Parts: sequence; structure tokens; C-alpha cells
Amino acid sequence: MSMATLAAPIYQKQQKEFVINAYARQLAMHLQVVRTYDFTAPKDKTANIVFQENSYTVHGAGPQWDGSYPCPEGIYIKWKRRNKISFSLHGRGSGTETFYICNKDSTYNMRVVVASQTGRIRLE
Repeated sequence: MSMATLAAPIYQKQQKEFVINAYARQLAMHLQVVRTYDFTAPKDKTANIVFQENSYTVHGAGPQWDGSYPCPEGIYIKWKRRNKISFSLHGRGSGTETFYICNKDSTYNMRVVVASQTGRIRLE
């Protein structure tokens, strides 16, 4: 009984970290899908991601990707500069953008960074 009470807080912390990691990887994957689509699509067609409070929406990347992706309960997404991102014909973003995925008290967070010169997406 005492071992279970000691393990419960650690399990809850690991569960929150797992949810944040999974959501950050999902966001990075969708950014890569939009980047690839914009890189290979005709000039008149572009895809983008629009960020709202606690969710984001993929537009124009195809029926299997388009849609809204809300944050799991207790997880928040924040960004620095703009709430819409798309990529150029060369796969570059229009500037460096950082997205923060964190829990309510910001004790654990991950960053998804889109580099300005290359458009490369990385997790930190």
C-alpha cells in the first residue's frame, strides 16, 4: 500500500510529460506535412496552420490532414509572433517561430521551433 502511494505522484508527472511530448510531436508532424505540401504543390495552392487559443487548425494540406487539433486537457500552446504559419516554394517559413507546449503551471514544456532560413522544424 505504501509503495503505491509513493509511486502515484511520479506516475502522474510522467503521464503529463508524455502528453506534452506526444502533442509537440503531433504539431511538428503537421508542420512538416504543411511544409512538404507547400514545397511540392502548384504555386497557386498553399497550406497553412492557424493557431487559436489551446488548439490549431490545418488548412489546405489534403483531406487526411485538414482539421482542428485541440490541446489535451491541462495542456496549453503558446507562440511568440504570429498565429498563422505557411511555407514558401523553397520550404522556408517567413521567419523563425517558436511554439511552446506546456502544462498549466509551466513546470514542464517543450518547444517546437521553425527555423527561418531553412524552414527546418525541431523539437527542444
